[in-house]
Amino acid sequence: MLNEEEITQYQSIMGICQWILIAGRMDITFAVSSLSRFSPKPREGHLKRAIKILGYLKKYPSRGYIIDPREPEINGTFMDLVADFGNQYSDFKEEKDPKLPKPLMKELPVTIYTDSNHGHDQVTGKSITGIVVLVGRTPVHWTSKRQASVQTATFGAEFIALKRAVEEAITIRYYLQSMGVKVTKPTIIYGDNMASITNTIEPGSPLKKKYLALSYHFCREYFSAGIVSIRKIDGKLNRADPFTKALASPEFHEHYNQIMTQ
Repeated sequence: MLNEEEITQYQSIMGICQWILIAGRMDITFAVSSLSRFSPKPREGHLKRAIKILGYLKKYPSRGYIIDPREPEINGTFMDLVADFGNQYSDFKEEKDPKLPKPLMKELPVTIYTDSNHGHDQVTGKSITGIVVLVGRTPVHWTSKRQASVQTATFGAEFIALKRAVEEAITIRYYLQSMGVKVTKPTIIYGDNMASITNTIEPGSPLKKKYLALSYHFCREYFSAGIVSIRKIDGKLNRADPFTKALASPEFHEHYNQIMTQ
């Protein structure tokens, strides 16, 4: 057990790390998210790991990202499928606020990576969702967060993460439009779970999990309307992977080297 002074030290480190994370050091997102849950009553092991985050930041003080409007490069293959849902979602359209300004600049590509770690929290059984949003090649939003409900299968955890990614797509599209950026093309969402993607993009795919009905139809509506384009990508290329789990050093640096500067 930690004494009062050590608990205060731990909470101070977590506060500093959260500020640094928001300032742009997305590479500590998973570690800070995991350790912050123990801030009310940390233990010795938590404090040691928190101090290691500071050591990591000291070792890599210059990591950040640059503003780059170009479309992201995908160094690998992905599945991009087109589906015909007939009249099932034909009445659904993207909402357009009439008060939004007229676009004054060309369109910027928006890409979202999403992933989940099923049953990540061994105490509560809850899974964790990881998301990173890129406008051009610039990361603008990232998150590592436990899901609100317990999912009994990987499929459910991945579907909840996919739904969260679609929600992020809606938000970022509105933000861009409100700043006068042209938005007409689908927002690309990459995930690495074939089952959740298949249930979203294939018209004939049945819903076998009734408790996921709302997420199921929510994702399918936005896909069928061409607002999002959901694609299957290999897990090794999924940049949301380090936001859901602790990775070995080579894999960790490989992911972040693709979206951050050294």
